[in-house]
Amino acid sequence: MPSATVGAIIYPDQDHRDEILLTKRNIEPFKGKWCLPGGHIDQYENVR
Repeated sequence: MPSATVGAIIYPDQDHRDEILLTKRNIEPFKGKWCLPGGHIDQYENVR
């Protein structure tokens, strides 16, 4: 069964800069690499 995930792209429009929020992974796979914020959610978890 596929698992649900959620991700976000944070794009501030302050001073008209081209910036995107990234986080550094703490777990494998790709530990230490930059990625978009996100993760797995439980079946009945509210995403708000």
